[in-house]
Amino acid sequence: MRLRFIKQFCCEIYPIPQEYTLIFHQGDTMKTSFRRNLTALATVAISTISAWNPATAATFEQAEVDQNKFIAVAAPFGNNAHQLLIIEQVSPKRECWSESGTNPVTVEPLLLNFDFTGICGRSTDSNGYSIRMDGQDLGLQYLLRIVERDGDLVLVGTSRTDRTAPEIILGKTNGISNGFSKIVLNPGWRFTRRTYQGKTLGHIYLTSDMATGGTGYGYGYGYGYWWYFLYFPRHRFRCLRFGNSTGGGAWVRSWV
Repeated sequence: MRLRFIKQFCCEIYPIPQEYTLIFHQGDTMKTSFRRNLTALATVAISTISAWNPATAATFEQAEVDQNKFIAVAAPFGNNAHQLLIIEQVSPKRECWSESGTNPVTVEPLLLNFDFTGICGRSTDSNGYSIRMDGQDLGLQYLLRIVERDGDLVLVGTSRTDRTAPEIILGKTNGISNGFSKIVLNPGWRFTRRTYQGKTLGHIYLTSDMATGGTGYGYGYGYGYWWYFLYFPRHRFRCLRFGNSTGGGAWVRSWV
C-alpha cells in the first residue's frame, strides 16, 4: 500500500504531508478497516484543527493569459442540458474553433475534427476549471453550472455545501440555440491559469478581482470538523475526506 494523493472534489491533485497519512492495511474489510482507523480518524481531525490549514495545503496563484486564446462555451448534452466547455488555442497551427452569428454567437468546435494534441486545449469539468475571486481559489466551495433562465443560458457558480449561499453569476450566452454557444463573460471576469510554486498548470480559472463578499466563501477553523470514509473495491482504493462544515477539506486516497 502506498499513500498517493490529497485531492480536491474533482481530482485536482495535491501532495499530503506525512504527518497526516492514514494507513489502510491490505486485505482489510470495510468493517475491520473502519474500526482499526477510528482512533486514527479522530486524531487526524483533532490535529487538523490546530495544525492543518486548508487554505495553505496547496497555495495556488494565478498567471495572466491572452484572453483571445480562450473561449467559454455552453456545450449541449443530454436532454436539453448544457455544460461549460473551455477551449484554448495553444498553437496557431490550426484553428480550434470558429464563431458566427449573434445573440447567441454560435461556436463550431473545430478541434473535434482533428488530432488537437499540442494545438488546442479543452477543459470539460472541474478538473480543468474553477472560480477564483479576490485571489482565492473557490474550487472547493463553488461548482460551475449552466442554467437556462429567461431565454438565456447563464453561467453560475453555486455553493457545494450551502444551498442558501447566493450564486456567483459569471456570464451568459445572450440567447439560446440548439448547438454550441459562446458564453460572454460579465465585466470584471477573465481567464487566468493556475500556478503552483512558480510552475504553470493546465487548470483554468474564471477570475474576478472582486471580493468574495456575500458568496458564502470561508473556513471556520476549529469547529464543525467532519469526515467520511469511502471504499471502492472494484477500483482498489479507499478514500477518506476530512474538513470543516463550510466546505474546506481534502481527500486522502490510498491504493491497496
